[in-house]
Amino acid sequence: MTSETTRSTSQPATLARGPAAMPGRLATLALLGGFAGALPLPLVPAALLRRVRGVVVHEVASRHGLSLTDEARAALADPPEGTPRGALLSTVFFAVRRIVGRLGALGVLPPLAAWGEVASLGLLLDHYFANVRAVGLVRVDAVEAKRVRSAIDAAVARALSPSLDVPAAPAQAEAPEDLRDDATRLTDTVLLAVASVPSHARRRLEAAFDAVAARAGLGRDG
Repeated sequence: MTSETTRSTSQPATLARGPAAMPGRLATLALLGGFAGALPLPLVPAALLRRVRGVVVHEVASRHGLSLTDEARAALADPPEGTPRGALLSTVFFAVRRIVGRLGALGVLPPLAAWGEVASLGLLLDHYFANVRAVGLVRVDAVEAKRVRSAIDAAVARALSPSLDVPAAPAQAEAPEDLRDDATRLTDTVLLAVASVPSHARRRLEAAFDAVAARAGLGRDG
């Protein structure tokens, strides 16, 4: 064995930046999270949501060439802070959800919240690995996972703040000549505004996470 080979095997494994997570797979997992949040059963939605979150964090970490310890996966996949835990609290929470579910349009809130929770977890964990985490060991331990999960939960709440400084969207190319009539132009504007909501939400989440991470000393210099 050459000395060069010996050096490569004796040093800790390091990581090169990988590509961003595929949005299609994350979107599908987020939909599964929304489905779990809509199940009219006690305890089952919480357990299924934990499984979905576990798959999400494993998928995101794998795409960045990282491995999660069992404790790290559990820390990232646990419910957000403030979510009821335990059989009794989960049953009470289920009863409240059933009451809310009978109030017409409010019934969509539990599955919508579950979908948003899973999507935010995947997007912000991907953002952390791609833009915040220092290039280093390929294994993510429980200590790091708990800090990241706390930052994600804080960022989701911070993203709702009207004082959050959010970078502007990249400029889009425009046709050299607009040949649409007024009605078509108005309809297109409305539809494009609706279609831009997810990207706007993502920019707010990432800006909030960067602010939280900087304050907590989380990342390349933390």
